[in-house]
Amino acid sequence: MTKETDMMQMFQNMTPEQMQMMTMMVNMMNKSEVDPDSPEYAAMRDAEIEAKTRPDTGTYYEYFNEGKINCVIRPEQFYDDALYTTIFKAITNEILQNQLQEKLERQAKHLGGTILAQMFKRNCTAKKREVKKEKEEQEKEFERRMREREKEEKEKAKKTGKMTSYTKLPADVQNMYVSDEWIADDDGVRKFEESGKTVKEVEACMYPILVSKLYRPQDNAASGATRRVEVHFGSEEGWQKATVEREVISNVNKIISLSNMGAGITSDNARQCVNFMASMMKESSKRGSLKIVNTLNKLGWDKDFKNFLPYTTDDYVFERQDDLPNMMNALSEHGNHDAWYTKFKEIRDLNYKPFKLATATLLASVILPMLPKQDGFITDLYGGSGHGKSAMLSIVSTIFSDMDNRSGGIFLDSENTPTSLELTCDTFNNFPVILDDASKGDQDKKRKFQEAVMMIANGRGKNRATKDLKQRKRYTFSLTALVSSEQVITKDYTTNGSIYRVLPKLVDEYFPYLDKKKYPNLENIEDLIWFFQNNYGFCGRDFVEQVKKLGQQKIMERNKINLERARKLAKENGREGRQATSIAVLLTADEIATEFLFKDEQKFSDEELLDIMVKPDDVDQYMRFYYTVIERCISNPGKIEGFTKAGDIRGELIGIYKKDDKRKGIDGTFESLSIFPGKLEEWAREFDIDTSLFYREMKARNLIITDKDTNQTKTSSEKTGRNERVIKLVMPKYKEEEEKKEDGKTNAQQAAEAAQQAAKAAQQAAQKADTAAREAATARDLEQQTLEMPAEDIPFD
Repeated sequence: MTKETDMMQMFQNMTPEQMQMMTMMVNMMNKSEVDPDSPEYAAMRDAEIEAKTRPDTGTYYEYFNEGKINCVIRPEQFYDDALYTTIFKAITNEILQNQLQEKLERQAKHLGGTILAQMFKRNCTAKKREVKKEKEEQEKEFERRMREREKEEKEKAKKTGKMTSYTKLPADVQNMYVSDEWIADDDGVRKFEESGKTVKEVEACMYPILVSKLYRPQDNAASGATRRVEVHFGSEEGWQKATVEREVISNVNKIISLSNMGAGITSDNARQCVNFMASMMKESSKRGSLKIVNTLNKLGWDKDFKNFLPYTTDDYVFERQDDLPNMMNALSEHGNHDAWYTKFKEIRDLNYKPFKLATATLLASVILPMLPKQDGFITDLYGGSGHGKSAMLSIVSTIFSDMDNRSGGIFLDSENTPTSLELTCDTFNNFPVILDDASKGDQDKKRKFQEAVMMIANGRGKNRATKDLKQRKRYTFSLTALVSSEQVITKDYTTNGSIYRVLPKLVDEYFPYLDKKKYPNLENIEDLIWFFQNNYGFCGRDFVEQVKKLGQQKIMERNKINLERARKLAKENGREGRQATSIAVLLTADEIATEFLFKDEQKFSDEELLDIMVKPDDVDQYMRFYYTVIERCISNPGKIEGFTKAGDIRGELIGIYKKDDKRKGIDGTFESLSIFPGKLEEWAREFDIDTSLFYREMKARNLIITDKDTNQTKTSSEKTGRNERVIKLVMPKYKEEEEKKEDGKTNAQQAAEAAQQAAKAAQQAAQKADTAAREAATARDLEQQTLEMPAEDIPFD
């Protein structure tokens, strides 16, 4: 019999279960992933041919397969297990099995009688159970292996992942991974869901859409900074790109906003689109396909002081590029490195002290954050116009950036709003800032700049709320500032804290390049400015590299030594000790720059440091108010009885001056200035002074004359003809007065005589008695107008 005939016969003799098993095997072999020689298939094949190849069953099979029993001729053969195995295992055709069983039962009876026949029947029943059980176990094992294989295939497919199949993607954009249920191609995004007995299509987006990048903030990630994603999507106008907060693609109500830019998202499919984007984020990030880009909102040091951005690494994206488009270019190097150092050191060699102070102030900003609990500070270069302050600030700004205050560098416009200044400081973070003509403007602008001083020194902006009443992230930074002004910026400050944080330096000498008499051989200031306009950005980078090499620990050790020097100097010379911390940072920065960069051995002397330290009385707000009251009275002699004759006062009377005042309990005479309480209260409100604390401070210093249980007293007035209730202040005595006793005239006396002469001249000219007061007011108005004149693009003072 041929092999083909055997195969046909075998198929005809198969039971339904065997046919099912064979079908499963055929299905496995038809799968491209399944090898016909796989373990599963081999096990089934071996199980079927085992009985045919065994020596003990082979002879039986040759006869039994043809329906013959000629080989069974002895009774003992009915005790042979191979006989039963051949019938019920090797032979798979049940009809043939029944025929063989019937023939062999007669043969058993013939050879051994009824007993052998009955034993044969029992053995057949037992063998059938055994074969059936074995087949069931084999089928279970086969099913188990099939399930495991199917699971492995699914896991393999899952690991491999399913990707979107968009074509004609924008450059540098690739298809991303999604979960199995999604279909994402050029026709849009969709999936199919079973709904009862039907299957329906569910749309997630009408056009292609994917996330290509995740932007991860590096500077404030720990504080819960917002992550952003770059989304690409198709539209009627082709592919579009948007960078949005991650919340947008995670929120059903917000993802619809992408439709404004052309994305195929509607209120109907928005929820499914959110699910699709979440699937893409998960599957793509798991497989490393989602590109993660480090972003920065702030420049300067990282938390470990290993990198100072943007100098020491370029592995980032500046996220505020749209808000501050020119900043990164302004902070880059430009021109010739060695030429910049040569020219800059030529200026340092002239030993112009304000220039050295300005340089140290800017460099101190780099080391400031390395010193624990160190506040920022401001150096104020103040003085009259024409001394070259603006030109000098322009030159020192090139340490870090270009000098144009419109370019995005560290040279800022003092007209910036407080909010803009907060944002800029938050971005610069550890870079210094420069403000020119900071004192110009009205009283309100000066007050706002005082607030800016405190903000810069404290290193944090204001708390603000969002429109949904959540707290907005607060701007924080650690930097120094360099400002110039006509008058010292602390002149009208009302708080001690803001004064401590300012290092004032009077600029009363010309910048050497403007003083042709003293320095006739120096180049023109225009040529100097042109050079630094085209060469900048080198020194700041070099200084950062040197500080990085030294490390935080050595910086702290150097600063500790300088702090001890500053505190000792302040204590021995009656200066405000709370400024010593700022002085120490200044000295440390100058020391590093001098030693490693400029190498010119220029150091700050004690005299230079004392010159920028304030005295305690200059800081105390109540003493400052006391001097302000005295100054205002002297500058308005036409309103003060005693400075002007009582009969010549025509306008407001605000006080009474007495040259030789007396008081019971006080030896000798003293100069007094009595102010009407209403006027003093008005000035106190202007300067935000608590009058009760002011009176207490004056009493402690014996600078006020009062009656018992009150802050006032009475003094006689020729103008009103009665005793008036006043606040009587004792006039200050200046050292100059003591040195000029032979003149017998104090500053107050001289002012009084000048006022009397002015009044006499006014009478002779038939003018009003208060002409002197109006002239003084006119002079102040002219001075204010001068301060508010617009600056040049490159101001040289």
